[in-house]
This record gives sequence, C-alpha cells and structure tokens, in this order.
Amino acid sequence: MSITHTEQQTSQGERTALVSVRGKATEIACPSWCTVDHTAKGVAAIEDVFHTGECRSVLFTGHGGEQRGSLLAELWQAPFARDTAPKLTVSTDQDDDCHELDADATDQLAADLEAHAAWLRSQAAVLRGTRPALTGTGSCHAHRWCTATGDHQEHTSPMVKFPHPDGSSGVVVDAYLFAEDGGTGPVVAFCDADLTPAQTRAAVADMRAWLVKVEALADTLDGEAPA
Repeated sequence: MSITHTEQQTSQGERTALVSVRGKATEIACPSWCTVDHTAKGVAAIEDVFHTGECRSVLFTGHGGEQRGSLLAELWQAPFARDTAPKLTVSTDQDDDCHELDADATDQLAADLEAHAAWLRSQAAVLRGTRPALTGTGSCHAHRWCTATGDHQEHTSPMVKFPHPDGSSGVVVDAYLFAEDGGTGPVVAFCDADLTPAQTRAAVADMRAWLVKVEALADTLDGEAPA
C-alpha cells in the first residue's frame, strides 16, 4: 500500500499526516508503524481516525497447494477515541471478531505460539520416526528412562541442566523425570515442583517469554551511548 505523509516531523521526531475531517485538512501525529494513507479518505469526525500496522498471518498449505491463513495480527490504534492506547488485534480465518491485546497479552500469545511451535516440531519428529527420547542407563523394567539399578522404588531419568552463565560448574536450573512406586509420578521434577507434561510446557513457555525480556536488556544496552 502506498502511503502519503507530510514531511513535517513533530518535536519528538514522530511523523505527521493530513486527514480530511468534514472537508477540512487536519494535521495529526502518525506513528512510524502505521500503513494507512490518511490523505486518501476523509472522515466525518476526528474520533473516526485510526492507525493500522502491517498485517501478518500464519499460513499453511492445504489440499491442492492452497495457502490458508489461520491467524492474523496487526497493530491498531484510534488516537482520538475513548481508549487511545494502541493494541494488537488478532483474528482467525474462522472468526470474524477481532480480539484486542495489550503488550502483556501479546507477550503471552507469543510465548504460547512458541510452545505450540515446539510441539509441532515434536510431532514432525514423530512422523519422521526420529523423536528423541531419554534413555536410562539402568535395568529398570518400569520406565525406559530410569537410571537406577538393582532393586529400587524411586525412578529418576538423566538430569537436564542449564549451566551458570559465568562458566563455573554451577547449575542455574535442572529438570528430570521422577516416579515412585505406589506414590508420586511419573512427573517432571522442575524448579522444586512436580509437573505434568502440560504444566511443564506452560512453564517452558513462561521461561521463553522471560528470556525475551532478558534479551531486551541487551538490546537496551546496545542502544545506549557509552558512559
């Protein structure tokens, strides 16, 4: 879409655009992500002015090679309406309603999509017959992942560790499978909690969202001038 904006910049460096309100040219601030050509269509009232960003959709190839969209999202803002805050609008090709998300809800959606993507990859591995699985080193007949030997009632898998970033031998967090005959499990032992598979995936999604925020700290430092 071609976009026409005035060359004038606001004091904060934000671009401006001209919009016709009842035939009168009115200058408004326009965010950098907006793709609307405000000069192309007039509005009856200033409250009718809106900004929209680039629309992105998740596509998959259906039968016959047809491209289908399953999730659509774009930024949206009505700067002169009652609620002036920008939102992310989300809809599906089977739902005519748009759902508005704030920044936190958008982060959660991204984390959920990342978790879903991980699950899809695991299903692709199943289809290829290459899905990895923990293999125990013991002779346990109850759980293939158990590392215990001899007569035992508690079953543990190999431990998955995340090492300390300072390069020491310390461990920030670890996780493993655990089960006890006639008692607990099997569960994922993670951060002093016994989790089901669904709870584990939810916790991993939360950690991914947290890691995005940690990475944003590095981006903030990159954008700062040296002291």
